[in-house]
Amino acid sequence: MTALQIDDPSVVLHREQAKALDDQSVAQSQLPDPQISVRMQNLPTSFDPDQEAMTQYQTMVRQSFPAGRTLALRHDQKQAEARGANLAASLRQLEIIRDTRLAWLEIFYWTRARERILKSRDAVTDLLQSSAASYGSGSGSSQSVWRTDLELSLLDDRLIEAERKLDMAKADLARAIGATEASRPVPPNLPPLKHPEMIDALEAGLINHPVILAADSQIEAQDHAVDLARQHYKPDWSVEAGYGVRGGNRDDFISAGITLDIPLFTAKRQDRSLSAARHERQAARLSREARLLDLKQLLQRSHAAWQRLAERKALYQKAVIIKAEQTAQASALAYQNGLADFPELIRARLAELDAQLTLDRLSIDHLQAQAHLLFFEGRLP
Repeated sequence: MTALQIDDPSVVLHREQAKALDDQSVAQSQLPDPQISVRMQNLPTSFDPDQEAMTQYQTMVRQSFPAGRTLALRHDQKQAEARGANLAASLRQLEIIRDTRLAWLEIFYWTRARERILKSRDAVTDLLQSSAASYGSGSGSSQSVWRTDLELSLLDDRLIEAERKLDMAKADLARAIGATEASRPVPPNLPPLKHPEMIDALEAGLINHPVILAADSQIEAQDHAVDLARQHYKPDWSVEAGYGVRGGNRDDFISAGITLDIPLFTAKRQDRSLSAARHERQAARLSREARLLDLKQLLQRSHAAWQRLAERKALYQKAVIIKAEQTAQASALAYQNGLADFPELIRARLAELDAQLTLDRLSIDHLQAQAHLLFFEGRLP
């Protein structure tokens, strides 16, 4: 599918964010860089390093260790966020496919509508010439001429509106797949569109839709944030070792030590940090529930529209179109036999056009509702 072959910036954006988060997961799970210090210690004010026995040149190395499972949890948190970014990219691809289908179907409808309006305009133009000739010969009325001319102007207005809607639909399609692909000619017939799954299966599968899976990743990231906040109750610690060199044939010194943070006053730091992380996690859970409810609502609305549009489409195919054609033929025959007036003939012709355009619109709306249902399946074609 063309829509999947386009490197849409909004898709690439999420992919790049996922790569950045993946790199951060590695970087933030590493130990801090060791520290080294070089200094001269206990130098007398005479600046003679051999004067005092305690004077030494000292080199110290320190390595810090974050508390508890901080490093592993940082890694897992960023990995969860990276999965969420990748799922956001998949969601955007699904949206592009849906939008491409909707825009293409809209282009198909307005192209067909323009053709029907032009054909009807040609027929009304012939009627206008006929009524003008009849009026010129004295057998017609000026009312017929003016009525036909009015209908012709209204058809011109509908043609302009069709061109406007067609240009808008092409702009929508160009945003999804690019201007070059959007400018390709429309085929004469509608291509087949995959039949959606049953409504129960669609609703049950919403938990595996990228929208919900991305929300699950956010909850997982917040779970790790809560665990990270718990690590702050544990002490960070570091080890250090040093070597001191003394002059004057004196023995050198070796030193080593451990430093511990002491989290004694936790009420306004650790406690509040943990509470904030828990609230963020609960907010993520509620956001997931709201998204799932929104998806279910949209799914049910789309399915109801798809079903009812199919019923209306069948009604037009089986009854309305046939009756409109029969009425137009009967009005033309009655007019030829002098049993109907000219305005009635015009109304019958335009009613047939309206019925055909309505059937076309119902067919497109039905397929667009089907495109929405395919979006809810949550799978790329």
